Amino acid sequence: MPTLFIPHGAGPCFFMDWNPPDAWNTMADFLKNVANTLPARPSAIVVVSAHWLQPAFSVTSGAQPELFYDYYGFPPHTYELRYPAAGAPQLAARIAGMLGQAQLPAQQDAARGFDHGMFIPAKLMSPTPTSRWCSSRCAKTWTRRRTSMPAARSPRFATKAC
Repeated sequence: MPTLFIPHGAGPCFFMDWNPPDAWNTMADFLKNVANTLPARPSAIVVVSAHWLQPAFSVTSGAQPELFYDYYGFPPHTYELRYPAAGAPQLAARIAGMLGQAQLPAQQDAARGFDHGMFIPAKLMSPTPTSRWCSSRCAKTWTRRRTSMPAARSPRFATKAC
């Protein structure tokens, strides 16, 4: 399966009215068609989000993570968005283990929910969740160069993890 950069726009932008009305249509169309570019439906999706930084690389490991509305000042209805995606605890453990083997400190977090960097584009890519999701966070001490370290230290990281 490919590794993709998935944009998420500005907070819950796809679920609001804008002027001009088509302000986010191009990005929304891209996200709605991501599934059509894949060779098969993924059984699990790993999202790396920089919206929540921890001292170490962190992976959501809850079976049914809640949504974390990490945006502020938007219309009330945007805090009622739902995306009941199943988590992937076994995949989270596997990812944390692989990172540890690559000497990158990693932890699992069963309490942390999915932030808008995951659930906003996910709602467009797959309105009804059909895959398990695992969201990971970068270590706050990582530089731009170090952000790619998991892949650099394990070139087949995505293939091995999933």
